[in-house]
Amino acid sequence: MIEESKKDIDEGGDLKQQEDIIKRNIVAGVDATLSKITQYEEQIHNEEERVKTDLSKQLLQWKRLCKEHLGRIEKIYQLFQKSFLTLGCALFLFVVDIGLSLSGFIPGPFVLAIYALRVIYIPLLFMSVAYFYEIFKCKSEIDEATTASCETSIGEIRFCQVAPPKFKVEEILEPRLLDTLTNGVGALVVRCSEVIPLVNQFYELFRDKAKWDITTGEIEKSLKYFNVDVGSAFEKIPLLPDVTANLADNEVLRERKVLQIVAGQIKFGNVIVGFEVLNLLFQYYKGRQTKLEWDDIQNKDRQLELVAKILYNSKHVDLDRTRVTLSALFEILKRTPEFDLNKIFTGCLLYQRICEYLDDYHKELLKNQINLRNVYSAKDIVHRINFLEDFKFNFINIFSSELEENLSIEPPEAYVKAILAILLNSDLSFKETVCHNASDDESVLILMVYLELLKRKRENREEFKISDLLIEHETLDELRSQLDNETEVVERFQTYRAALSNGRWFTDEIFLIRETLQNGIDKLDKHLEEGRKYKIVQKLIKNHFEDVSINTVDKAIDANLFSAYVILTHSAGGRIVNMVEKLSTANKDKSEIEETERKYGIQLRKNGKPKYHFEQYSKGTKIGIIDRSTPFSQFQEDFFNDLIKILEYEGRKLTKSDIMKLGVAILRINPSKYSFGMLPDMEKVQTKDLQVARKILRLANEYDYLNLPEKATLAIFDGKFDLLEIVNAQSVYDLLEHDGMDLSNYASFLKSEQLKNSLVEEINGLGLQSFKEAAIRIKKGIVNRDEMIALFNDVIEEEYFSQTGKQMRPANLKTISFGLYESLAAISTLWDR
Repeated sequence: MIEESKKDIDEGGDLKQQEDIIKRNIVAGVDATLSKITQYEEQIHNEEERVKTDLSKQLLQWKRLCKEHLGRIEKIYQLFQKSFLTLGCALFLFVVDIGLSLSGFIPGPFVLAIYALRVIYIPLLFMSVAYFYEIFKCKSEIDEATTASCETSIGEIRFCQVAPPKFKVEEILEPRLLDTLTNGVGALVVRCSEVIPLVNQFYELFRDKAKWDITTGEIEKSLKYFNVDVGSAFEKIPLLPDVTANLADNEVLRERKVLQIVAGQIKFGNVIVGFEVLNLLFQYYKGRQTKLEWDDIQNKDRQLELVAKILYNSKHVDLDRTRVTLSALFEILKRTPEFDLNKIFTGCLLYQRICEYLDDYHKELLKNQINLRNVYSAKDIVHRINFLEDFKFNFINIFSSELEENLSIEPPEAYVKAILAILLNSDLSFKETVCHNASDDESVLILMVYLELLKRKRENREEFKISDLLIEHETLDELRSQLDNETEVVERFQTYRAALSNGRWFTDEIFLIRETLQNGIDKLDKHLEEGRKYKIVQKLIKNHFEDVSINTVDKAIDANLFSAYVILTHSAGGRIVNMVEKLSTANKDKSEIEETERKYGIQLRKNGKPKYHFEQYSKGTKIGIIDRSTPFSQFQEDFFNDLIKILEYEGRKLTKSDIMKLGVAILRINPSKYSFGMLPDMEKVQTKDLQVARKILRLANEYDYLNLPEKATLAIFDGKFDLLEIVNAQSVYDLLEHDGMDLSNYASFLKSEQLKNSLVEEINGLGLQSFKEAAIRIKKGIVNRDEMIALFNDVIEEEYFSQTGKQMRPANLKTISFGLYESLAAISTLWDR
C-alpha cells in the first residue's frame, strides 16, 4: 500500500509538467490570435476612421474578454498549486504514519506526535478535495456561450472587401486538455482515497448498489417484454442488496434474490406469479438455456396454465383466437419440447391450419351425407400432432384417425384411405400421398367401386355421394369374385393399383379402362413383334375375336379403339331407306362403288376403308362403326351432306332439318354396363343381345379397324374361352407357316400326322403332354430353349430320314426347329390363365 502511495505521489510530478504544457499552449494560442489581429489591422489601415474606431472598440472588448478568460485560467493554476501542495503534504504525512505503524516500533513520547500527524493530514486531504471542487467550478465558467459572445462581437464588423478573421476558442485553449487533466486528478483522488478502509467501504457500497439496480432493471424489462403488469412490485425492492448477495458478489444470486422478492408481489389476473414462472420468463429474455425450468413447469398444470395465459395476453402469439383458444395453447405448450417463442408460434400456426382444413372437410363430408358423431376437440387434435413433422403428414394422420373412429363399416382403414383419396386428390399438396396410401388391395377395390358408382350416377343424371360408397356392398363383392376369374378385371385392378402407387388419380372409369387396354396392347405388341408373322397366331385371334362379349365391346369403345353408331329410320321400306343404303359399301364390288361415287359426286372410301360401314340390325335400325381417327361430329356432317347429294340427284331439294322430318337420325353409341348407351325407346337394342357385339366386331374385323395386338388384347381380356384350344389340332406345318418362310418342299412331311406324333412323344420325356402345354411352359419360363430346339432337331432329322430315306439339309433343319420353337413362344403370349 505504501509503494502504491509513493507511486501516486511520483505521478503527481507529471501534473506539473502538464500544467506547463497547458500554459505554453495558451500563450502560443494567444500569440497566434494577436498576430492575426495585427495583420487585420494592417489590412484595414487605409479604411475610414469610423471603421478604425469601431474596430478599436471591438478589439478592446475582445481583449477584455480574453483577459477575463486568462484571469480565470490563472485562478485555476493557483488552485492547482494549492491542491497539489495540500495533497502532497497530506500524502507525505500519511506515508510516514503508515511506515511507523507497519514498523511496530513507536517510542512512547512519539505516540502523541503520531495522533497529531493524523489530525493534520486528514483535514489536508479534505482541503485538497475542496480545491479540486473549486477547479471544476472555475472550469465550468469557461463555456461555449462566453466564447461565442466574443466571436459574435468580432463577426459584426463588415467593411469594404476585407473579411474579418475567424477566431475559435480551440485556437486558444484545447477543449479536451482541461477535461483530461481534471478527470485524471479525480481518478487519482479516488485511487488514493481507496486505501482508507472507511472510504473504500463507501465506494464498494455504491458499486454493489449499481449492480443491484442493473439486475432489478433487467428483470423489470423482461416482465414488461411479456406484457406482465408489475404494478408496484419493484418499488418494494430494498435500496441496497441483500447481505448474502453482497458477500457472494454473484450475478445469478442477485437475480435470484430480486425474483424471490417480486414473486409474491405480481399478480396475473387473480393468480400470483410464482418464482418458477418469473425465472423462466427472465432466463428466456436473457437468451439462456431454459430446458430444466421448462421441464419442471410442464409437469405442473397450474404453472403451465399461467404461462399459457401470459403468452396468450402478450403480442408474441398473435394468432386467430377463434381457433387458437387459451385451452388449445395450453395443450400446445404441454407438447412443446422446449420454451422457445418461435417454436411455440410455429406449433400454434400448425394447429390453426389443421383446424381450418378439418373444418372445411367436415363440411365436405356433410355434403356427402357423412355426419361425424365424434369430432375431435382441441385437446384431441393437439395430442395427435407430431410437431417434428410437417402440416401434410399431420393433417392426413389426424383426419384419417378422426374418420376411422366415426365409420361403422369394415374394414374401416381401407374405406378411410379411399375416402381421403376421393376428397383430397384435387389438392396437389395431398394428391400424391393420399393416392399412394390408397394403393393397398382393399382400398383399390373400394375405389374401383367408386368409379363404377360415379359412372352409373352420371348416366342417370344423379349426384354421387360418398355415403353411397358405404352401402354398395354388392358391387364390391362382385368385384372380389371377378378378380379370381376375369382377366380384364385383374388387369384393370393392377393398372389402378400401379397408378395410385405412383400418385396418379383417375377421375373417370373410362380413363382407367383406356389405360388398362393400352397397357395390354403395348405388352402384346412387344411380345408379338416377331410372333405376329405366324399364321397360327393370326388364326387363333381371328377364331375367337368375333365371339368377344358385349362387356368387352363396351370397354373397347370406351377406350376409343373405334366408335359405333346406329342409324334410326321411321320407315322400313320407304324411299329414304333406299337412299341411305346407297351410302353402304356392303356386298358391293369395286366397280359398283366407283359408279355410285361418280354418279352422286360423293366419296364412299377413305384411307382404304369404307367411309360408311354399317349393316342392318333390326327393322328400321342399322349399326355401324367409325375409324378412331374420325370424330363423330365430322362423320355425322359428312353422312348428311352425302345423303343430301343423293336426294338432290334424285330430284328432291332437302335440308338437314327436312331429312330429320323424313325420319332419319344417326346416334353415337356411348356404351355402359347398364344400357349400352341406348334409351329404351330406341328400337329395342338390348344390353344382353350378343348379336350387337358380334355385328360390331364383325364390322371391325372386316376392314382391320383394329390391329392384331388390339384384337388379341380384347380376346384375352374377355376371358370367356381358351385361345389355345385349337393348337393341339394343328399340324407342324400349320404351326410353322408364315409369309416369310417357303415350306413347299417339305409341306407333305410337315403336315404328316406321324411327325406330329413323334414330336409329342418326345416332349413327353420333358413332362409335356402336347404342343399347347409346351407353349404354356414356355410362357412360364419352365422350358429350356436350347434343350427343346435340340430335341426338335433330333426328332425332325430322324423322322425325315425315316419317311424319305434322305438327309435334310442342316440349314433347313435348323430353320424348321428354331421356327417351331418361336411359333410356340408366340402362341404362349395369348395364354391368359
